[in-house]
Amino acid sequence: MQHAGIDMSTQNAENVYSIYGGEIAFIQIMGGDDAGFGNTVIVKHNIDGNIFYSFYAHLENIEKSISVGKKVDGGDKLGTVGASGYGCQNYWRIGEDGCNASGFLDRHLHFEIKTSPILTNSEGENDCVQKNGELGPCYGYVPTSPLKYGYFDPLKILTEGFN
Repeated sequence: MQHAGIDMSTQNAENVYSIYGGEIAFIQIMGGDDAGFGNTVIVKHNIDGNIFYSFYAHLENIEKSISVGKKVDGGDKLGTVGASGYGCQNYWRIGEDGCNASGFLDRHLHFEIKTSPILTNSEGENDCVQKNGELGPCYGYVPTSPLKYGYFDPLKILTEGFN
């Protein structure tokens, strides 16, 4: 399996900012429908006619001033880096004793850039094995190149744009 985005780790709950201006396309509060991503924000961007979505997951909290449809500028705060999701029931943790630990929370931002404002793969097939053993959509990982599944290389977009 290949990771569909990048994870950026920090020990503290650092602020998370929109990479470019755009519009809030999707907000998911941690719960039964979060697919393990916990608190998540997706922003729609249109840069020189290129429409894409930036995806920010495992947030500790989501900025109260944002809502679906709200315009944001590049650099606007979306929330803070956290450990929300279900790595260890309702949070992620690292250390020798894993989920039963008192070790550090695994605070990290799972960041993707993709072609649709959804939690799963935007394109491609239902190639990932689900909890029931059947094939279905992929969440954060894909069996082959992420480009096949509607993901962009986030480091390339951040450093070079769509050139």
